[in-house]
Amino acid sequence: MELCYEARSHRGLVRTGNEDAVLVCGKQLSGADGSGLLFASGKANCGVFAVCDGMGGERFGGEAAAIAVSSLAGIAPRELPRRAGAAIDRANAAICRLMEERGARIGTTLAAISVWDGFCWCANLGDSRVYHRRGETLRRLSADHTRAAQMVEAGILSPEEAARHPARHQLTQHLGIFPEEFTLEPHTAEAVLLPGDDVLLCSDGLTDGVSDAAIAGCLLRERLPRQAADGLLSLALAAGGRDNISLILLRF
Repeated sequence: MELCYEARSHRGLVRTGNEDAVLVCGKQLSGADGSGLLFASGKANCGVFAVCDGMGGERFGGEAAAIAVSSLAGIAPRELPRRAGAAIDRANAAICRLMEERGARIGTTLAAISVWDGFCWCANLGDSRVYHRRGETLRRLSADHTRAAQMVEAGILSPEEAARHPARHQLTQHLGIFPEEFTLEPHTAEAVLLPGDDVLLCSDGLTDGVSDAAIAGCLLRERLPRQAADGLLSLALAAGGRDNISLILLRF
């Protein structure tokens, strides 16, 4: 099954740099234009895609995110479910070494997928998300690793309250955790894909200002993948663009 992909990564309207890193068909996105936008578009039959949101300051966070996406580069789509755990462990070890060298807390989220033969497998750590849209239904394949999400599971907050709660930014899982502190436990999921489906990966620069309903509306409204990706970016910028914004849209 052929897919069309559109990738965008923008520094936003407040940040001076971009700590996000994006992997498109196994290659890191690079080459920003004058506005700070990185973009790619194309077609493929399969591929590995990822969005990583770095933490620790413009330079260090970007390094951590780049380490994370590079750990997945070169892995064949069919092999990612089997090899993702080892790749994540290698990336985490490299980021921990970087923390020791720099004497600073550094980390990154990870949302990654592999697609082949009408099948999608995904893994995530942190609050970068993966969505699957079929018709008017938009569902998350990822799970937020945040204190707010834990409180939703415990019945303390509603999903609507969690979307505004300060704890939505307090991560419980991410790359950049020393093994003696915590065990990394990526969330994994899978989906069968049909013609007309969308898969969307994004950093919280999109989801912090744009609701799931607005995301679904944009995907339904814009029939061309390029226009849908540009529309999502425009929604995030119109909401304030307070963080870096990265997204990859795959349309089947």
